[in-house]
Amino acid sequence: MTQDDALTLLKGGDPAQRREATMVLAAIGDDRAVPALVTTLADDDPALVHLVERALWEIWCRSGDPETDRLLQVGIEAMGQQELGRAVEIFSRVIAMAPGFAEGYNKRATALYLQGEHRRSITDCEATLERNPYHFACLSGQGLCHLALRQFRQAEACFRKALSLHPHMEAARHNLTLAVQARIATGNGGHRGNGGPHDHS
Repeated sequence: MTQDDALTLLKGGDPAQRREATMVLAAIGDDRAVPALVTTLADDDPALVHLVERALWEIWCRSGDPETDRLLQVGIEAMGQQELGRAVEIFSRVIAMAPGFAEGYNKRATALYLQGEHRRSITDCEATLERNPYHFACLSGQGLCHLALRQFRQAEACFRKALSLHPHMEAARHNLTLAVQARIATGNGGHRGNGGPHDHS
């Protein structure tokens, strides 16, 4: 099955065909498949939505260069082992090798957030979204950075954008509620501060 065949089935096939098409796109899809996959995130079939999310991550983690992709995985492993400084360094190398590759910036943003470097993380989130405006997880992560900095209006905007792309993203929905409540409680857009969990990948 080609990418075009899979996209046709994703839009017009029966439930089993749509799931199969999504798995094909996870294996062979490129950026051209992303808009149709993102649209499918609003579907009411939870199994399909889960497959679509996985397919998007597979596509987003493919730079087109095997060495860049290998290094990205090394960085992800370092982050998983809580070696955050090493992860930031590795993702910086990924960015230097492939400056147009959005996921290098997104992964570094995650590591920076986990280090408490919220402003630097926001800068990398913005770089990610310039290259991949469909990145719902990055939008959610940027929202968490703003929440940690008590910038509640900015956080609210990020979570709303994330949910416009991925309506079933429960973490973003929960965090949007927190941002709205905090904005109302403070009576403004918020003040600078620290704290908050993080869920972008």
